[in-house]
Amino acid sequence: MSKMHKHESDAAKELEAILKNPKYESFVKQLGEAITDPKVVSVLNKGLRDGQKWDDIVRTKTIVKEAHELRPIQKEIDLTKSLGYIGKHPKIVPLILRGGPLKAKHFGGSPIVTAKGKYIVDGHHKWSEVYMINPNANIETVSLNIDHPEEALRVSQVGIAAKAGKLNIQKVTKGKNIYKMSTEAIQKDMVTYLSPEFYDAFYKSDSKRFKTKADVHDHVLSNILKMRVESKSATKISRSHMPQYDDAGATVVAEALHKGKINIKKPFLGKKELEKGNVKGVEYV
Repeated sequence: MSKMHKHESDAAKELEAILKNPKYESFVKQLGEAITDPKVVSVLNKGLRDGQKWDDIVRTKTIVKEAHELRPIQKEIDLTKSLGYIGKHPKIVPLILRGGPLKAKHFGGSPIVTAKGKYIVDGHHKWSEVYMINPNANIETVSLNIDHPEEALRVSQVGIAAKAGKLNIQKVTKGKNIYKMSTEAIQKDMVTYLSPEFYDAFYKSDSKRFKTKADVHDHVLSNILKMRVESKSATKISRSHMPQYDDAGATVVAEALHKGKINIKKPFLGKKELEKGNVKGVEYV
């Protein structure tokens, strides 16, 4: 969308229509186009200036859960993205095998974001790499006080749009989704990601349990199969439309949501701002 709005009240009306869109993927596309207009971004950041101080607050807090207690929202868990990096850089493998806790600093400074400490909103492959090594490892997450998975995605996208001024669409690698791959394909593919250092991390952590590569392979494969059965996706939404908190910074977005600074619902503007734009039809108090 290249047009420029004359008044923020016009932008507020556009946002109201976008947020009502019942189809999530279309909502993301429309929101991504709308925020090319700085007036839309401005309205998104007026959660404390819309005539109500409490309506946009989404409380956030740190919650620690075992990996198997978390549930993915996206329908794909990519084997390459789960094991590709940690298989070659196994620095945190001993910590995972000990049970954690795994924190943002162990994932390059970016925390996993969840809804109600249950549904994974962002950080699916950080979670899956831990799960594949130890499903009982503790993971620290930034949790949004939202019960419904799709609602958590929508609120997150609005928050990222407000703070980053953009929404990124991710590419999904075909043929690498562990929920769709055969057991034989997983078994054959996963060993290609594992370095000698990865095996050594297992041997040194528990020399009685892990003596050979086969021991490590069996351990990782059994955890992947456990994930397939016990940690199925909560929705049919693709990874391509998942929120990307890194674009704005998870801490930045979470803090703004916690304080109600981001306009996630109407009213979007206060009475004076609407009157200035001379546009009716957008609710205000």
